[in-house]
Amino acid sequence: MVRVTHPHYLYVSAIIMPGTWKSSYLLNLVLVAKANGEVKPIEVLYLSRCRSKVDGNHQTLADSIMRSYWENETRTGALISDEVTLKDMVIMAMSDGEMTKDENDVVFRFVDVAHICAQRVEMLMREAVMRFNDEMKAVNHENEIRMGRIGM
Repeated sequence: MVRVTHPHYLYVSAIIMPGTWKSSYLLNLVLVAKANGEVKPIEVLYLSRCRSKVDGNHQTLADSIMRSYWENETRTGALISDEVTLKDMVIMAMSDGEMTKDENDVVFRFVDVAHICAQRVEMLMREAVMRFNDEMKAVNHENEIRMGRIGM
């Protein structure tokens, strides 16, 4: 176990097991994806992209998916900033079309737990919307490579 006090979290000091912060970050995204009842293929692809961003392995992703069946509370205090997590949650919610009420509820449960002020939330959501098209292009490109339709 490691005691962590991360500079991005002035209020967080947690004892974590190696790898669990990645699982908690991914759990937040899984909860958004599952919020409207069905995880769509584009959400799976974005989840895979986010797993790669944090250098998580397939076991970490599988752990997050399994945890989502008995944990429905969003998590903070990961080594990745809460602001990055929020933006990725918004992009996940938008990836299959409009953000639904259930997805919105999950995102704002995270905001409440993370104690992000309203003005900052508004700015971060705008940033996520601006980044959305680039993220979806990257997801589609990675999928084309994965399917062998284009070379690396």
